[in-house]
Amino acid sequence: MGLLGVELTRWRARPAVAALMLAAVLFALVAAGLTAWESRALTEAERDDAVSQAELTLRDPGVRAEVEACRDSPTDYLGPDAVADDCLGVLAPDPERFWPRTPLDLAEVLPQRGVEVALVVVCLMVVAASTFVGADWATGSMRTQLLVEPRRLRVWLAKAVAALVWSAATTAVALLAFWGVLAAVARARGLEVGDGVALDAAAQVGRSVVLAACAALGAFALTMALRHTVATLGLLFVYAVGGEIALGLLPVPDVASWSVGRNALEWVQDGPGEAFTLAGSPYLGPAAFLGALTLLAVLVSLPVFTRRDV
Repeated sequence: MGLLGVELTRWRARPAVAALMLAAVLFALVAAGLTAWESRALTEAERDDAVSQAELTLRDPGVRAEVEACRDSPTDYLGPDAVADDCLGVLAPDPERFWPRTPLDLAEVLPQRGVEVALVVVCLMVVAASTFVGADWATGSMRTQLLVEPRRLRVWLAKAVAALVWSAATTAVALLAFWGVLAAVARARGLEVGDGVALDAAAQVGRSVVLAACAALGAFALTMALRHTVATLGLLFVYAVGGEIALGLLPVPDVASWSVGRNALEWVQDGPGEAFTLAGSPYLGPAAFLGALTLLAVLVSLPVFTRRDV
């Protein structure tokens, strides 16, 4: 426990890592503020302008002709129970169509901006985990640490747990701050936050925390093997961008199932979800795919770190 405590302290003591943690929380808060601003209440002038635009559109000969045609045969337009008086209310342009923005709806935020914020925070934790251990190699302090604690497996595990714990904790704080701000804004505006939306948001935060922990562990493991932060981030970039482009060019059905980006997105949105198919055969779902990548990084890192000269 003493070694783990040292690594936990070393994580937050590194300026670059601390800056990335702060950036994750600030990004989530800024995203929440931007979401709240983009969905602010309409002014009376904006509502009046929307009504004016709707009335102007109704004067269009084409729209009026459509309404008149509906009145002549309402059942053809609106169904067997329709009457002529229904046509104007259905076909006339609704002022809401001309609103410059829509009210805050957390159910709509959840699969859109909620997912985007979660993935950005996870990416920052990947950089933080790689930077955390990459600095030990860059400064030569890893050699000193192994003189104090020669059992390399203990050193590796302590650093891995520190990266996993801090990444998970930072992601949880950032995303809870994001949803907390939006929930407070919704209540201040008199909007009801349903239990279903709250549970879905909590589940999404939980999945994002798990993803951040696994992604940070994988980035840490790769950096322990490669001994360079830049090498790790470069490899991840090549796989995430160049690899996905290459996969898209292959003439194989559902080859995009091998995309780390797609699997991460699926995990944050829907959790384990249904297994993808590859060439008509069952394939790993997002949880198994991402877990397999993390395990592969660990299995490569451990023997390289424990046997290679420092």
